Amino acid sequence: MESTLKAQIQKISNNLNEKLLRDGWMDEVRRMTMDEISSNKSTNYADILAKIEPQALSMYTSGTCFYVLCYYSH
Repeated sequence: MESTLKAQIQKISNNLNEKLLRDGWMDEVRRMTMDEISSNKSTNYADILAKIEPQALSMYTSGTCFYVLCYYSH
């Protein structure tokens, strides 16, 4: 049963990654990260994450999660 659950979680994760890639979310987060690095040379990983993560999380919709969970969880 545990291996089935792990396989299902992996399938959902893979499909979410594919959906975010198709929707351009990953490209936009990459662009935001590069812009932040370019504008502030002394910024470290923790600072960039603290600034970018809230914006990135707000950019994907609950519809994306619903689609992935409902469509691919079977």
